[in-house]
Amino acid sequence: MHNTSATPRPTTPGRTAADVRWLDAAFAVAAAQHAKGVVITAQADMWDLDGKTKDHLTNYEPIISEVAARTTEFGRPVLMLNGDSHLYRSDNPLSPTATCTGETDPATGAGVCAHDPSDNAWNEHPYYNVSNFHRIVVHGSTTPLEWLKLTTDPNVNHPVTATTYGPLSWQRMQQPQL
Repeated sequence: MHNTSATPRPTTPGRTAADVRWLDAAFAVAAAQHAKGVVITAQADMWDLDGKTKDHLTNYEPIISEVAARTTEFGRPVLMLNGDSHLYRSDNPLSPTATCTGETDPATGAGVCAHDPSDNAWNEHPYYNVSNFHRIVVHGSTTPLEWLKLTTDPNVNHPVTATTYGPLSWQRMQQPQL
C-alpha cells in the first residue's frame, strides 16, 4: 500500500527511538510517584522466533535493553503484557533461572515454553539477569477465546508465581461464545 499522507511513515530506527523515549518517560514518572510497580503493554512478542532465525529479534534489542536497564534501576515489580504469539505464557525472559508456564500449542502439540531453545526465552537476546521483571503473553486468536483479568493492589506484595507478582495478580477468563 502506498502512503499518500503528507507525513511519511516513521522508519524502524525512528519508531525504536520513540519507544525508548516513552519507556524512559514512563519509568521517570513511576519513580517520581513512588509507584509500587509498572505495567508495560506491547503487541510484539520480542522473544518469539516466529519460525525465523535469531536475527529476526535483533531489531528488538534496543527496546529490550532499555526495559532491562530501567526495570533494574526502578527496583520494583515490572510486568509486561504482550500479544503477537497468541499462546498464553507466564515467564521472565530477562532472567536465566526463571520458570516458564504456559499452554500447549494446538498446532504442534508442544508446550509453549518449548518453543525456545532450552525452554527459556532469555537465550534469544544477550544475557540479562533482571529479577524484578515478569511477562505474560496473552492468549489470542486460538480457541477458546479468552481475556486476562489484571488486579492491582498496592497494599499487597505477592510472590512471583504463574498468576501473581508484587502488587499484581491475574486470572485467565474464558470469553463466552457469542
